[in-house]
Amino acid sequence: MDALKQVTKVVQALETYDIAYALGGSGLLYSLGLTNDVGDWDITTNETKTKVIQSIATSDYEALACGEYPYGTKYKIPKLQ
Repeated sequence: MDALKQVTKVVQALETYDIAYALGGSGLLYSLGLTNDVGDWDITTNETKTKVIQSIATSDYEALACGEYPYGTKYKIPKLQ
């Protein structure tokens, strides 16, 4: 699946649950036509983990513990392979 289609699926799920978010990473540059390569998408939110997981429950994603320095996130949700 195209990288932009993948993140669009997640964003639509967040919007369905009225979850505010911000996009970043090389995926954002890709969506703006500033690069041809996508390393990752960064989607940040202040919403609870429970609500985020609920919003994407039908997707191929899972929450993993995180928090490596220098990042402040407590978990990440990578696409399952």
